[in-house]
Amino acid sequence: MFDYLIELLQSQSALYSELLESARQKKSYVINNEIEALRRLTARENGLIGKLRRTERDRAAYVNEIEKRLGVPRESLTLAELIERVKDAPARKQLEELRMSVRADMDELKILNEQNKALINHNLEYIDFTMNLILGSAARPVYAGEQEIHGQVFFDARG
Repeated sequence: MFDYLIELLQSQSALYSELLESARQKKSYVINNEIEALRRLTARENGLIGKLRRTERDRAAYVNEIEKRLGVPRESLTLAELIERVKDAPARKQLEELRMSVRADMDELKILNEQNKALINHNLEYIDFTMNLILGSAARPVYAGEQEIHGQVFFDARG
């Protein structure tokens, strides 16, 4: 009864491992400003996320079937609680290892995504700063008699 659940969790674990590797690579691409490689990597990640969503949907549906067989309401049973109900010791051990592996990968992925987000925000701030410097130097008064007031240039008719 739990073989398919094990298969689904193995699939999820593999997908999260791929996403982790992708997030590590993304960090390198962001640091080195490799825009084209980052674009390709993001497209690959979108494909992995789609597969992960399908796998999660299949896992949730199968857990729902198991809950019906066990006569347990869906809202009250977590994966950990479901694993506790597995009587087959090797299957229970394998399910628990997979659950912990997926959980660890998800936690690490969350940390890497936060780091990547911070790096990207830092790069955007740098770009914004640079653009303001470039535009600021171009917006300086060119003619005598001009005054800059609150970022706008007004012509002084006296000069």
